[in-house]
Amino acid sequence: IGNLFNLGQFYISQNLLSGEIPNDLGRCKSLEFLFMQNNNFQGTIPTSLESLRGLRQIDLSKNNFSGKIPEYLGTFALEYLNLSFNNFEGEVPVKGVLANSSAISLEGNKQLCGGIPELRLPRCIIEMNRRKSHHVAIVVITTSCVFGFIMVSAFLYCWLKKRKGKQSLASLLMKLKKSPGSFQVKSFPRLSYERILKATNGFSTLNLIGVGTFGSVYKGTLEEDGVIIAVK
Repeated sequence: IGNLFNLGQFYISQNLLSGEIPNDLGRCKSLEFLFMQNNNFQGTIPTSLESLRGLRQIDLSKNNFSGKIPEYLGTFALEYLNLSFNNFEGEVPVKGVLANSSAISLEGNKQLCGGIPELRLPRCIIEMNRRKSHHVAIVVITTSCVFGFIMVSAFLYCWLKKRKGKQSLASLLMKLKKSPGSFQVKSFPRLSYERILKATNGFSTLNLIGVGTFGSVYKGTLEEDGVIIAVK
């Protein structure tokens, strides 16, 4: 059949023929009408038919064809395409004749999905997964941004608090230095831990007067003579 270069019409409908569409059919470049309905053909629509750019009408209905509907059919200047009552599956292209509901027939292919709305086919799982993945991506990005903002805010808070503690400690030391009348810094003999613990109320946070790089500073008052001490 591949040598019939001038073949313009190919009608073999209702002949109980079986097998697959021969690849050599793609050599019939003058073919305009391809009618193979009501037979027992099977297999997929071969890629060799992509070379038949002059096809105007195709009827492969009521066979056992399977696989996906080729994308290249949407690039043909087809006036009529009937693929009904076969076993085609997957997403239906939406180009060319496949976008014209009045020129195509796809009924009876239970595993087809997508296509133009007029075909009333179910949505493709792949399309739904893409939408779901898109929504998940938005949630992940939003969550990441919020988490990042919280982390940056927490870091800035800790940094400012630490800086404020350093400034408070420096301010206290400056006051002790500049106000000898109010605070007198003296040398004391070593104090026991018990006396220090008692003087600072057990290192209470109420006695905390500063936090520096090398630790915290607590204010204490010795009971014996009321002397104020700073414990680091």
